[in-house]
Amino acid sequence: LATLQAVSYIMGSLGVFVAAVYYMVNLRVQQNNMKTNLDTRQAQLYMQILNQFNTLERQKVHVDILSWEWKDPEDFLERIWSDKEKQAKFMYFGWLLEGVGILVNKKLIKIELIDDLISAVVISYWEKYRSIEVFFRERFNMPQNAEWTEYLYDEIVKVMTSQHPELAGKTSAVWKVTP
Repeated sequence: LATLQAVSYIMGSLGVFVAAVYYMVNLRVQQNNMKTNLDTRQAQLYMQILNQFNTLERQKVHVDILSWEWKDPEDFLERIWSDKEKQAKFMYFGWLLEGVGILVNKKLIKIELIDDLISAVVISYWEKYRSIEVFFRERFNMPQNAEWTEYLYDEIVKVMTSQHPELAGKTSAVWKVTP
């Protein structure tokens, strides 16, 4: 009877041990599946961003807005912002970057992926239009104006200069478009 009781305890303990091992293996599989799903979602989001930025229309708008010249923010308002087509191009491009900045901030896509894809686009835009976006914040009492574009720029510069230390302080040389 004592032997049966000992075997019973051993079998019970063995059952608990097997269940614990099964649980740990199952948990590991679930974690791997979750990582794979996250990687897949990031790849899908990356491709959607790529598709949005890799259009002829977006390319033309980018080249166009980088060719605009103005003396100061007031001149920008008078000559460029008052032109509804230019205003639409400016807003279209700014909203693309703002959306990507939000995705990066919310950690829905890695900054390294965005840096690899559009670092020059972000840098060229923000360095040309920083003064205008800041002016809009003050002039129109919109402190949130282009905040995610600025965030995106700051994060891209960090990544870019960590990968290419020779560009530290020289981001304005990344992309220049001459009219």
